[in-house]
Amino acid sequence: VSSTEGDDVVNNHPMMFRDCTIGVINKVDLAPLVGANLDRMESDIHRYNPEMPVFRTNLKTGDGIAELLDTILSDYSLPDGIFFFLKPLPSLFIKLHCGLFGN
Repeated sequence: VSSTEGDDVVNNHPMMFRDCTIGVINKVDLAPLVGANLDRMESDIHRYNPEMPVFRTNLKTGDGIAELLDTILSDYSLPDGIFFFLKPLPSLFIKLHCGLFGN
């Protein structure tokens, strides 16, 4: 989800988070500008999926991206060269390729 959607987005779409494997809150740098409470967003995500890891990212600066990719590459079996579209983050499209990340 994007922080720009507001901190009520998780409660507005709870089913989206029940079946997810990884939670991503993106555009964290913009949260103060739109009045979004990142702690509330993360807490709400854990209400619907307590075990799901949640990452706070900023694609503009790269903050949080390395940790997110490390988790994806280490915790999930992915075929070499696969493209992954991380829902519910439509603005993030990552090419996962073992050679690209040094594995």
